[in-house]
Amino acid sequence: MISLGSKCIDVIRNYTGEDIHAGGEVLASLRLDGKVSIYIREEQAFYQQDISSSISIVRPNFEFYVENAVGTTMALIPPKQCGYSKDGVCVLVGCLDGSVTMVSTGIAIPTIVKSEKNSSSSSHSINSFVECGKVIDTVGEGNSIPTALALHPHLPYTFAVGRKDGILDLFSTVIVEDLTSYYHSYGHFRRVHRLTHPASNPIRALAYTPDGCLLIAGNDAGTIFIFDTSSPKQRTIRLVGSIFHAHKGFILSITTLSDSKRFVTSSVDKTVKVWDVASPYSGPLHTFDAGHVDMIWGVASSLDGRRCVSCGDDGLLQVYACE
Repeated sequence: MISLGSKCIDVIRNYTGEDIHAGGEVLASLRLDGKVSIYIREEQAFYQQDISSSISIVRPNFEFYVENAVGTTMALIPPKQCGYSKDGVCVLVGCLDGSVTMVSTGIAIPTIVKSEKNSSSSSHSINSFVECGKVIDTVGEGNSIPTALALHPHLPYTFAVGRKDGILDLFSTVIVEDLTSYYHSYGHFRRVHRLTHPASNPIRALAYTPDGCLLIAGNDAGTIFIFDTSSPKQRTIRLVGSIFHAHKGFILSITTLSDSKRFVTSSVDKTVKVWDVASPYSGPLHTFDAGHVDMIWGVASSLDGRRCVSCGDDGLLQVYACE
């Protein structure tokens, strides 16, 4: 018997009303065979202090398969990016035909409905049913396999795709000349930029800075590319920095810190490095090379940017101070 483990996990908040940090947690996991599992964790007032009780197994709230899924490339679209949507919370999944498929998770997004009698009062309105596993849109067919996804932090339904051939594609429902028209073109993505460079190595790590001004990519040659994405109206997106031999091997993950001035990378060379976007050629600000004895698959940062955590092939989780 072969067990297909989850190779990709993402977590978002299913916010209530105007508070993007409120509401329960939504977690999605993707298996190699294309099975997506969706879990909902309700808002908790505090964490339980007693952890001596036995671990309970939590079953997914929703499950569905995405045809021809790569099995390693997925990203949840948070409500703070798309606002209220009749299709609820959606997930992007990379597919073997080079496309990225947008699928409904089955979770509705709460919205605020203003009272007609009193505009200052409001009530929560939640869809009673959202179809789970419904394909909303598919874009990018016929291209190289997607190996990384990154959602723009501010522009609705705008995301970057890193591919196996080293090409970066940017898709959006936003009309570049008029940022308000995405409301009329929802569900109809189009490619707005294609970024190419001499290197043809797969891009497995991709992240926007929180302010949306930079897109940072890492490839299998250990090279980091920094692109200026400060203005979505610009006809071309400039490469403003490249760090060759940033790692001695594949760069597997990138996370940006909350100040938009630093980012963190992890690699198969068993190291985690912190970089400054203002001085990328000066080398890393910090290098953590102790603890992990095998490749480091993922790295994530805290909301305040003071800590980051890494997960390795050795089964370890390590927490670092980024200050």
